[in-house]
Amino acid sequence: MLTSDYKQENIDCVMDAAFKLCKEIGITAVNKTNLSKASGLSPKSIQRYFDGKVDMIYKISKKMLERNYEEIMSNYRACQPEKYCCTERLQLFLQSHNNYVLNRYKDMIFIQNADLFCRFGEEKSDKYRHLFCQTSALEKGIGYILNIGFKDGSINADLDIEKESHLIAILCAGLVERLSNDIDIDEITIEEAVKVSNDWIERTAAYLQR
Repeated sequence: MLTSDYKQENIDCVMDAAFKLCKEIGITAVNKTNLSKASGLSPKSIQRYFDGKVDMIYKISKKMLERNYEEIMSNYRACQPEKYCCTERLQLFLQSHNNYVLNRYKDMIFIQNADLFCRFGEEKSDKYRHLFCQTSALEKGIGYILNIGFKDGSINADLDIEKESHLIAILCAGLVERLSNDIDIDEITIEEAVKVSNDWIERTAAYLQR
């Protein structure tokens, strides 16, 4: 009987191997044979840990999104945002998010592809849709910061916090997705993409100010 630690080690091994294969050959090309070879585990063992390929891709994406959130928030807190006003906090938050994502653009592209695969691939199921609503955590953070500004009077009181948070989160997610793909096809460098992002963040902060 497998211990829980040994089982988790095997699951992590398969997920790491699958992620590397997905980046090398694409999600659709990954199968039991090449995954078994890459992970060193038998196809039967792999089947024991996942309810099919879609389930595996879903779990890899979930792990990545959770890791991303923790690291982005860690970077943001390291800037000591409590020292700054609302719009400056917003800039720090969006920069922490966008700079992190753009410097890991291949991860971003994987998550985009995983979203399509899990929702429209082999199973064509909507049960994974909620995972890929990447604006939810972003929107919550933006809303929290804007509420601080609404209370202290540093942002325009005529703005609807909920609507603005939603709009900024959608625009932000769309921007980093587009820039990630542009980096991947050598249309732009990471440094240039970060500059485009920072320019957008500055304009967004200026729009919100009282």
